[in-house]
Amino acid sequence: MHCASCASIITRKLKKLPGIQDVSVNVGTEAATITYDPGQISVGQMNKEIGKLGYTLMEVGREENTHVMPDGTVMGSSQHAEHVGLHQTKAAKLTELASQKRNVLFTLPFSILMFALTLWDLGVAAFSGVPKNPVPMEILNPLLLLIATPILLFPGRIFLEGVIRFIKYRVANMDTLVGIGTLAAYVYSAFVTLFPVNASRLGFPINTYFDVTIVIIGFILFGKYLEARSKLKTGEAIEFQSSTSSSGISSLFILEKKFPSMGSLFLVALQ
Repeated sequence: MHCASCASIITRKLKKLPGIQDVSVNVGTEAATITYDPGQISVGQMNKEIGKLGYTLMEVGREENTHVMPDGTVMGSSQHAEHVGLHQTKAAKLTELASQKRNVLFTLPFSILMFALTLWDLGVAAFSGVPKNPVPMEILNPLLLLIATPILLFPGRIFLEGVIRFIKYRVANMDTLVGIGTLAAYVYSAFVTLFPVNASRLGFPINTYFDVTIVIIGFILFGKYLEARSKLKTGEAIEFQSSTSSSGISSLFILEKKFPSMGSLFLVALQ
């Protein structure tokens, strides 16, 4: 989960299912407390509903259970945890963080460069003494196309996946909004650059917005990296606190026994 919209989507989807009595999703810990009737619905059925949106539920603190994936694959709890990345080792989390860092190191320099060029253009328009960009647009636009294409297709693929999920399931989150904006800017700019004659015939302004695609993806990925690094440090602190005190786990089992009429209460982690 990346934002409050993700938590809202999960909550709405789960509350529509039969047997769900209450859902509380925490974005910071990527966890949810779900009160439901096991006689009417299972965790596997919940996963079928939200799995297609890119989220997965797994019970915490239970023995081996069966989990049914959206494609019908049946997994045990341990297999499922490994599949969705739940309870990752510190090494696995660091590997994932390193992948995000590589994406940032690839995109951010271009983003900063494009941001500087944008400020330069604003300076040229506002102040007569600022020299114009010496690189003509006939050369700059194809160059920006070559830069924006791999940035959008590789580091920016998570945003494109958000657009695809929106088209298929009519559910949007922050990634969807970023994907729609950057994809629209890229497609229009690529059309104007590759087919300028056709663009003129259609009356399209001969302006390109590759800088929008490059700058937004670069800075958003940088923010995601900082968020993931912060969550890793927070998770380590929580694990340390949990290892020194078991009071939280004990209270969970007490609640489960104390309110049998409400159904079973489980702590479910989201990945």
